[in-house]
Amino acid sequence: MTCFTQNIRKISITTLLSLAVGVEARPAFQNSDFEKGSFENWNAENWCIVTPELFGDTGARFQKNGMYAAVSLRERGERILAAYEKTGKDKLVRTLISSPFTATERFLQFQLALIPFPKEKTEYEIGIDTDFDGEIDLKLNPGVIRHQHCFFDLKDYQNKQVRFIARVTGASCVLDNFLLLPSVTPEVFKGREFSEGNSFLGYNTTLRNHSTALAAATLEVTVKDYFNKVVFSEKRPVSVPAQGQKKETFRWPLSCGKKYRINILVRAADGAVVEQLAQTLYPAHISDGRNVMQIPESGWEHTISGNKILEMPPDDAEWNTATPFHGSNSYYWRNPKWKPAATTAQQWFRRTIEIPETFFEANRHIILSFDNGGGGLTNLFINGKNIAEDWHLYPYVRKEMDVTDFIKPGRNEFIFRLRNPMFYTPGDMTRKIFEYPVFVHNQTPMSGILGKLYLENREAVSVNNCYIDSWITPERVDLRINLINRSNHPRKAKIQSRILDSSGKVLAVLPENAGTVPANSMIQLKTSGPVNNLPRWTIDTPNLLQMEISCITSEGTDIYRERFGFHEYSYKGRQFLLNGIPVSILECLMQHHGLAGDWKKWWGANAIRRAACPEQLDAGDEEGFFQRMVQEDIYPGTVTPNPPVLPESYIKPFSDMEMAQIDYYYNHPSFYMFNLGNELDGHGYFRAQTRSYYERLFGGIAEKIYALDPQRAVAGSGDAVADFFRRRAWNVHYPYEYGIAHDLPNSGKLLSEKHPLHVLAPNMPWDGKPVFCGENFSESGVGPYLASFGGDMPDTMANWFSVWRDFFRIRSRSMRMDGISSMAPFTPIITLRHYYPVELFVSDYKEQYFAGTQMNLPVTIMHDNFLKEKLQLVWRIGDQSGETSLDFAPGERKNVRLPAITLPEKSTVLPIRLELLKNGKSLQPQAIWIGKISVIEKYNAKGKAAGVFHGDNATEELLRYYGFTVKPVRPSDIPSDISFIATTRLPENTSALKAWTARGNTLMVMLNRPGVYRVANQDVQVRSHKDSHTFNIAEHDPLTAGLDDTLLRYWRNTDCRVMENAMVRPDSADYRSLMLCGDSSGLNFTSLLTEKSGRGTVVYTTLLMNECGKNIPAVGLLLRNAARPVEQKATPRVAVLVRDSWLKLLQANRITVTDLAAANDPAPIMRDSSIVVIDGAANTDETQLIKFVKNGGTLVLWRITDETLAKYAKLLGPGVKLVRTPDDNSNALVGIEARSPLLDGISNGDLSWRRGRIMFVAGGRDMRSTITSMADFWYEFTNREWKALTKPVAFAERKFGNGRIILDQIRWDNAGTEAPEALRTALTWYRNLGIERSSIMEKNGTDYFPTAIELPGNWGGEANSLGIADAAKYFKNNPRAVILGSSTEFIDNPRRVTLNLQNHAFDRLVLNTANAFGYIDYSMNKIYAEVKLTYSDGTSETLNLRYGDHGDDIRVRSAAPLGNAKQIAAMEVNGISIYQTIWRNPHPEKPVKFITISSADEKIVPVIFSVTMENRQDSMGRLKRRRTGVWSISDKIRDTGADGTRIWAVGGPFENNWTGNVETKPKAFDQKFSPEYEVDLSKLLRVSYGLTSWKKYSEKFNPVAPQIIMSMNPENVLDFKDSPRDRYCAYFFTKVYSPEKQKVLIAFGSDDAGKIWLNGKLIHSHWVLRGTWLGDDIIETTLEKGWNTVLIKLIQMRLGVGVAFDIKPWFENWQTVPGRTIGAKPSLELQYDAYAASNIEIPGAFTMKECGKTRIMPGTFSNSGIFVEQDADGSSAILFDYSYAGNQFITIPYKQFMQYGKFKNGTFSMEFKISSKNPARGKIHLAGRNAGGSHIGDMQIELNPDIHGTPGDTLTLWWECGNTRDDLRKLVLPLNKVFPDGFPFDRYIKLNIHWGEQGFKIGVDNRTLLEEKDNHTPCFTSPVHLTFGYSTMPEGRLYLRKMSLMEQ
Repeated sequence: MTCFTQNIRKISITTLLSLAVGVEARPAFQNSDFEKGSFENWNAENWCIVTPELFGDTGARFQKNGMYAAVSLRERGERILAAYEKTGKDKLVRTLISSPFTATERFLQFQLALIPFPKEKTEYEIGIDTDFDGEIDLKLNPGVIRHQHCFFDLKDYQNKQVRFIARVTGASCVLDNFLLLPSVTPEVFKGREFSEGNSFLGYNTTLRNHSTALAAATLEVTVKDYFNKVVFSEKRPVSVPAQGQKKETFRWPLSCGKKYRINILVRAADGAVVEQLAQTLYPAHISDGRNVMQIPESGWEHTISGNKILEMPPDDAEWNTATPFHGSNSYYWRNPKWKPAATTAQQWFRRTIEIPETFFEANRHIILSFDNGGGGLTNLFINGKNIAEDWHLYPYVRKEMDVTDFIKPGRNEFIFRLRNPMFYTPGDMTRKIFEYPVFVHNQTPMSGILGKLYLENREAVSVNNCYIDSWITPERVDLRINLINRSNHPRKAKIQSRILDSSGKVLAVLPENAGTVPANSMIQLKTSGPVNNLPRWTIDTPNLLQMEISCITSEGTDIYRERFGFHEYSYKGRQFLLNGIPVSILECLMQHHGLAGDWKKWWGANAIRRAACPEQLDAGDEEGFFQRMVQEDIYPGTVTPNPPVLPESYIKPFSDMEMAQIDYYYNHPSFYMFNLGNELDGHGYFRAQTRSYYERLFGGIAEKIYALDPQRAVAGSGDAVADFFRRRAWNVHYPYEYGIAHDLPNSGKLLSEKHPLHVLAPNMPWDGKPVFCGENFSESGVGPYLASFGGDMPDTMANWFSVWRDFFRIRSRSMRMDGISSMAPFTPIITLRHYYPVELFVSDYKEQYFAGTQMNLPVTIMHDNFLKEKLQLVWRIGDQSGETSLDFAPGERKNVRLPAITLPEKSTVLPIRLELLKNGKSLQPQAIWIGKISVIEKYNAKGKAAGVFHGDNATEELLRYYGFTVKPVRPSDIPSDISFIATTRLPENTSALKAWTARGNTLMVMLNRPGVYRVANQDVQVRSHKDSHTFNIAEHDPLTAGLDDTLLRYWRNTDCRVMENAMVRPDSADYRSLMLCGDSSGLNFTSLLTEKSGRGTVVYTTLLMNECGKNIPAVGLLLRNAARPVEQKATPRVAVLVRDSWLKLLQANRITVTDLAAANDPAPIMRDSSIVVIDGAANTDETQLIKFVKNGGTLVLWRITDETLAKYAKLLGPGVKLVRTPDDNSNALVGIEARSPLLDGISNGDLSWRRGRIMFVAGGRDMRSTITSMADFWYEFTNREWKALTKPVAFAERKFGNGRIILDQIRWDNAGTEAPEALRTALTWYRNLGIERSSIMEKNGTDYFPTAIELPGNWGGEANSLGIADAAKYFKNNPRAVILGSSTEFIDNPRRVTLNLQNHAFDRLVLNTANAFGYIDYSMNKIYAEVKLTYSDGTSETLNLRYGDHGDDIRVRSAAPLGNAKQIAAMEVNGISIYQTIWRNPHPEKPVKFITISSADEKIVPVIFSVTMENRQDSMGRLKRRRTGVWSISDKIRDTGADGTRIWAVGGPFENNWTGNVETKPKAFDQKFSPEYEVDLSKLLRVSYGLTSWKKYSEKFNPVAPQIIMSMNPENVLDFKDSPRDRYCAYFFTKVYSPEKQKVLIAFGSDDAGKIWLNGKLIHSHWVLRGTWLGDDIIETTLEKGWNTVLIKLIQMRLGVGVAFDIKPWFENWQTVPGRTIGAKPSLELQYDAYAASNIEIPGAFTMKECGKTRIMPGTFSNSGIFVEQDADGSSAILFDYSYAGNQFITIPYKQFMQYGKFKNGTFSMEFKISSKNPARGKIHLAGRNAGGSHIGDMQIELNPDIHGTPGDTLTLWWECGNTRDDLRKLVLPLNKVFPDGFPFDRYIKLNIHWGEQGFKIGVDNRTLLEEKDNHTPCFTSPVHLTFGYSTMPEGRLYLRKMSLMEQ
């Protein structure tokens, strides 16, 4: 595989090396290696900067010096999402272009990995642009699809400028390390070890050269043995000829231990490292006290069997090549070889093992040692004998077997048997819960051998294992040795122990001890002794020692070697200590052990969560990395929200396994904590109901560990509150974190601020023990809540991640300084972590100072390492600099101040750089701090008059400080010369202040307490909200001029806060929010807002102006701006021509506009208006609009579509096009691109109409959120006259003549219904345009009048298991609430409450609710309550309240954005949190009898605070407007936001026993369940748990702008009982009415697999695992006229669930359009109703005479195309129109006849007619009666066509004359006897059938067709229904009348 395009002439190696001498490998340009962590000197589009951890996601092997690389991922979850996509979905071009650089050397060498997305077509161009035309001139050859050293030969461009370009689609591409070299270096590949007897070990590696020139490098090779002794070191120059490859061999003598580590650095000519390889090597033979032989991993054969009875494979078994060693490298459990096929009961592996005779010694035992354990139910047969009963292998559990009696010298046959626990282990297989422990990953049992397998020759008495404990004060080593005696006789043994360093030098000898070991038993001997000056193990000095133990008996000596580190873990208050030094553990997730040497350098971390493989556990010891043991692979190791009761049989083996794993970890010095489980109760904070359960299981294990290990802590990872898990320390997850990004650094001070452990839990005691964060900083929270720290920005991944870095650094620093012992960011993106053991920062965070003052910055240095060192602090501030030396002890932290400097006299910005040096070299990247400060001249009011209220001394002092002449005034008597007043207090009566401001004055109210305040027209709500940030979103407003965001943060010296309180951002647009702040819900608070009051202004602020004003220059600027006279603007005249919905909303909200469509003559109105708003759908005169704008007017073109774009071509100009909104969740993520006065007071969050939580997770944007599309189309410009205000372009403006044109694409007309906050945004936008309102209250066009419904309250804030301390605060002024019980919580409370409404009708229901005991990760979108309306007519409607959609936890401070609710009470202010849902009554015309509210989840508890019904009174009548012609607008415009309701029926759940194997379809996919045979919505379905009914599902669907991420979730309506929700099958059924036969496209999406039947025919089948996106599948099909049946089968397999279905208009070449684009297109306007046309009656359809009684009976039908018509003679006829869809027929139910006799004598008669204009050309079932099976009297009557399809050829009767199949009689009667001239159309034909004692007779048209006088068999006698008119023809008409059945 080549990577070049130019030929390179050959030169000798001597010449090449001579040329390279003294020539440095140069970076191509600054930051060509991306080590700045940015794209400086690069132009990157849809690329990101990552660290090497992500390389595993791209398959790259970049093991090199360097922290960063570039990866072609727009969002890091792209590749994961791509796995669920179909081919061709990825069209995004990812472009990376370098800055121009000079080709100073011949070769540009770089590293590349190019890995295709699954199922995608990869396209790429990578090369050199030599002439800067954007085209690649030197291209990388096709086929480079894996990691390569790539290069370009630049010999023809020496000393010329070039640039690098990469363009990639459909793949992950990694690029890094661009170097200019005189020659290329060879690529070095990972090699293999080889053994030479028991003496030497060697290593072969391959070097390859892909160039046509000689490649050269230096290999720097180092090999260490297991005890860290360097056994080999060499620097070897190497060369590889052109296009060649070469092997290099290294060998060294064996030392001690079973493992060796080789490290190879590949250096270029100047010594620059271009590649690094690290590998663990294992010799085949070892002899260092014990004779050890490794069992080979290769050469094994494999066979399987599904027969679980077999002990050994049958003689005819088929064997193939495979190994039981499935890999022990990083993340080994992800290797599919570890997971046996679920249908396979057992596997066998066999191999012949050659054992030399020298391996055997007398009186010694041969031990088979599984050093690292493995997984699976295991047995071993050696030479045909099994060595033991089946046993379970577990990871990190050493298993040893004595095989002395089974092996022999020479050839030995080994057969391993691995049995699938699913077949052999008792337990609940559906939930993978066994009766004893099983190693499981992703619910699949694991089988195989982990690591190496050895045969060891040992003495009969030998060391089994040991426990080494080190003590620092005084220095001592305690040693406990377990001796095992495998002989049948007692043995005396003496132990001698000594400690050696890596060179073999003896450092200490421990006292001897001796004892007698009983036969076949084990004893423990102890020894302890002082030691002196042993090298200590720390993460900075990972000194490893060897404990050599000799066990001496009369038979011989056994030598046992154990590696350990001399160290001591201890606890002092909240400090966790290593060797007496406080530890700050900075953890990252599991990493590849081969990179261990660079972990700290790349990521700054000094710990990992858990060892991902045995090699990694060793690497932690060797490289200095802390590690935990987190048991989360073996149940119940991880999340079990409602754990089943385990049998006693489970507890002991589970305990034994845990203790054996602890033995495995014990002597590893890097191992510091036992975590026995992970978030065992769902969120890691045990409920009382499960605490006792886990104590039974884990309490005993914890006690054993405490007894065994005197130092380490025992905890559950995250399970903090269980007493047995926090004896020595706490381990918590996400403390005070979810959604909390504001108020840094204070929110990171968990201990000193006494923040709660968890947002859902009350504050814990924090009882003085060290606190470890087992998980925190989850990227699941990356989303809008970060705006409360990072500021107002568009909702994009790149923005949030850029903020995340700063957020992480500040919060992690704060937690470290507050005494948190460890942090563990739970995110796979190490790039987001910026913490290092040594860090420095400016500790007061202040960023502004008064000009001319002195400044001496406080600096904090965290020296959290274990080194004693001298560092130099170098600083530069502006043009001043300095340096100071500092001595640091291990773990020491210092607070120092820089020398005082005098700041400039004028306003300026000074850059700051702080850096730590060691021996003159930088400690980058960790020990550097870069920032800036603003130097601001103090504002001087120069005596300007200002008023304060009497007694407001602090405000008076502040105003005087800034040069105001201050006059104390009274609110009722304000002098006329005072136009500005500032105050912290308001009088009770503010009417005088309102009148004063209305005259054009300004009142600034500084609000410093929570409460409700009002000066002018509306209330301002202030709530407690401590924060250190606020953000200016109105930089053009006079009040905020000159105040950028850096001046609005970090004010108060003590805690950096800028506010103690904040105002809830009003929904009213009469308020103008100028500065925002927020919490988890986003920027929903404001610290500065204004309210218009007449001609004046009221300014409200919660900023700490009085307290901080003398230290913060920004306070002076704000006072300066506020004191300016209020600018008086003339109100412009506004004309509009917009659709009715928007005009009504404007008029309802008192926007003063003139309607052009209502004006008799629009011309003078246009002439007199300064602003005109035109709807794109309106009929206008473009010429007049052009004239209007050129004369200085402002024209707003609103909601232009691709159909109306051409109408405004002259106004828009060239280079303007529209694109449809994207077909994914980003379609509403509009971001402000350019700040404009038009967008003042509007935030980026205001431009995203959110519903639900928005987060960013491993799969990209979290689909738990719904974001409403705000526009149908975006603009794209090539015309530079247009200025885009947002991205995508929803707003834009341009100058045109003397005026301007503004483009506006937002669906403001839907604002009041889709997102209430969007109405505020709409009116703010119009206000910025200059369009004012004439009054103050917004309305949705209607008023609602509430009627409260009394609740049977059972809680008024009393203490209960909710643990809420201040709940009574809310109930002081509110009635009692209702807590409904669930299966596990409040079990004594009622599960439902019924409210009697006594037949009241209402328009909508307002529900104030909350919930408890749910959890964001596991409860999202779960139904926690059902609200059912029962109407007086007996019908009902149900609203399902969902977690995270209609409500959140009652204990959450501030909820994330909810889908269909709004938080109306917050825990901080009200003591509890409450959420309001408004439900529009589907049938407001019907009286409601009662409302039932029921608990719906087994765990989550609903809390109901109030239920209110509201009735609406219309406030506007019908609009009178011009509907045609110029200056008109149609009243037929369909609003994009209008909802169409579709009615489905859902059936299930049916069983789906999918194994979890993604390669295997579940049986349920092709298994036919009852709906595939028949859909009868009246019948019960037999599902997985029994019988159930079809469930009605109402789907609201927007047919004009479908949301392609919306889906129907069967879990909304199905009852699962105990059936699993992760694997099941469900059916969706509906009927779709088409007015005509038409070709259509079906857009479909399913999570996961799905099938579709249309009118009973299977039209689509797709086995797939994916999420739900409308348009993932497109099916071309045809709808019949009338009702069409649709049946969908959904196979749910994992993760999410849902079905998306829509019918689109068919169009040519639809195959060329992406499916999701089709999915986003408008729908066909069709009716969907599963229950339509069911059981419709036709009166008088049938006459029956029985037992002397005659009855006229109705018929029923359930499909379309059946009508009743009047004939000319007045009789009624039934018309069957077969052009309609479905199988038309009518039914006479059996219950209505045959109630008496058996019709022994009777007559059946009917008349039928066929239309000549539309003849029926297929078989018609005229009439029939069939009971099923064989029954005397069953009869079917058919009218059959001839071979040409002409109707009426024959009459066929199927007649059952007996009770067996042989008694079925078929009568075929030609009709040409009756109609010799052909079948008569257009007239009725009479059919009679007589039977009984007179015989059997058939007559047609009064002529006899058949007569049998001796046949007395009855007809029509079985007690079932009659059917008429059935046919499957696609066309034709049939008329029936006068059907009767008469008993004679």
